Amino acid sequence: MLFRSGSPGARFAAMRSRLWWAGGVAIYLLILFVFAPAAWLDVAANRLSEGRVRIAAAEGTFWSGRGELQLVDARRTTAIAEAIEWQIFPVAVLAGRIECAIGIGGARKFRVAATPSRLEIADADVSIAAAVLGVIDPAMAPFALRGRFVAHIVDLVWTRPELHANGVIVWRAAGSEHSKVAPLGDYQLAVAPAGRGVQFRLTTLNGPLQLEGGGAWSPGARPVFNAMARAAPQFQEQIEPLLRLFAAERGGGNYEVRLQ
Repeated sequence: MLFRSGSPGARFAAMRSRLWWAGGVAIYLLILFVFAPAAWLDVAANRLSEGRVRIAAAEGTFWSGRGELQLVDARRTTAIAEAIEWQIFPVAVLAGRIECAIGIGGARKFRVAATPSRLEIADADVSIAAAVLGVIDPAMAPFALRGRFVAHIVDLVWTRPELHANGVIVWRAAGSEHSKVAPLGDYQLAVAPAGRGVQFRLTTLNGPLQLEGGGAWSPGARPVFNAMARAAPQFQEQIEPLLRLFAAERGGGNYEVRLQ
């Protein structure tokens, strides 16, 4: 049956053709959405961080996969490389928020929920090399810190301009390339809510270098921290050159570390 141009039948045939085309495109986009390769996450991380965060050797899909989390320092060399696993929940993305489960450094996965104005993390374990401080703050890079940070976050809620957090960070086998004593010890930083920010308390679990102190931080402000450091008598000669790099001598083998 032939339809004349402009006739109802011709218009119906043209509309049906467009619907089939649109349906095909929609199905293609849906397949691409569901089965997007894991390498896309590396592309996104690279662009959003301006090359400072990469997901190397990514396997799986954008939504569920594994790879190597690489943090790049100011010299554009890889400073941190940790195993990472992730699962992103597409339904949440369609609703305008991000919800995912992440595992870093071999620790179990934890949930993260985020919107443009709010970040939530609960019951999370993270294990990462202490050298991460040199990536976050280039001023710390020359210390070439060693050991691992093992953190347990009870809960964390960041809503601009407030931060609520409870947790513990343990620096295990702490060290530096500037000290011949290794490890220097194990240290614990306890974090708790305080006003619109957090307060923290530093204690020594064990080791020849004793550190004790505390401080506070609120979003938008500089952190305030004060601690005393003291090396065990038999290690003073080896450890004190390191202490003089970042602490002020107060006499009697005591050194003060102050940030403000």
